[in-house]
Amino acid sequence: LQKSILIDSTYAMALSGYGLFLYTQDSDKLAIIYYDKAIKYQSDDGTFYLNKALAYQQLGHMDSCCKYLRIAHKYNSYDSREYIDNLINEYQCEND
Repeated sequence: LQKSILIDSTYAMALSGYGLFLYTQDSDKLAIIYYDKAIKYQSDDGTFYLNKALAYQQLGHMDSCCKYLRIAHKYNSYDSREYIDNLINEYQCEND
């Protein structure tokens, strides 16, 4: 992943993948930075927003978590929306 980023720092999937790696290493704040970079280059991928939401949840920032869950819901496929809806309900996200 790091080689992919070095070759093309605008490759959104590599940036998000590295963010996911950081998330699994409990480096949530750094993971969010990489999700933001991925979103900058590919803003219509709901998975990037979902992963960012989950990192915020790990940090206890529930307002941000809910915000990005709603965006993820907008951009994710129909199949993923049920999972995201369940998270929105579980985290008791209020409607805007």
